[in-house]
Amino acid sequence: MPRDILQFINELIVQFCESPVSSPITWCLGIIWIIKSIYALYKIKVKTDELTAEREAKEISEAVKNLDVLAEKSEEENRDIRTLMFENLKELKEFYVICKQQIRKSFSAAMFSCFAGFVLFVFAVIIFLLGGNNSASLMAGLSGTIVEIVSGLYFWMYRETSKQLGKYHKRLEATEKYLIALQIIEMLPEGNRNEQYGKLIDYIFENVNKQ
Repeated sequence: MPRDILQFINELIVQFCESPVSSPITWCLGIIWIIKSIYALYKIKVKTDELTAEREAKEISEAVKNLDVLAEKSEEENRDIRTLMFENLKELKEFYVICKQQIRKSFSAAMFSCFAGFVLFVFAVIIFLLGGNNSASLMAGLSGTIVEIVSGLYFWMYRETSKQLGKYHKRLEATEKYLIALQIIEMLPEGNRNEQYGKLIDYIFENVNKQ
């Protein structure tokens, strides 16, 4: 049964290729329809990404509110350095979420563009093998090449954004570790605090260029 269906589809394609209707304009319209269909799928994926981004925005908003509360407590206790670190941590978390959203969009666009280019290449090969219109095969192949080039640009954007996300993640980890270290030092006996503060400051300045 599946073979009969494939044979029937093959006969329809051959008849279409041999018919006078199979003009370059018709093939161009077919290619445009395929691209529009892929674009519709891409818009659906973008909508899904937007819903995910809204959920992440709510999560980061709650995290920022918690950081604001801690920063206000630090201000009340006249701890200017800790207040500054909390403000820095809040901004880093916001940038981190923005980068995650950009990565998701870049990856989705790259995948759909790559798939669209592959479909056009397959379309061109099928036309050529079935002995159809050579100009239509050429146009499909050129369209696939252009789409694949665009896909490559999207993948390049994805790679660069991933690098930026990695930098923000490392800075977030470092800032959180310093805040934890400050909390632990404050729990020590008062006589040992100054020495530990000094060690922490030396460590921060020694590793500032490694982050």
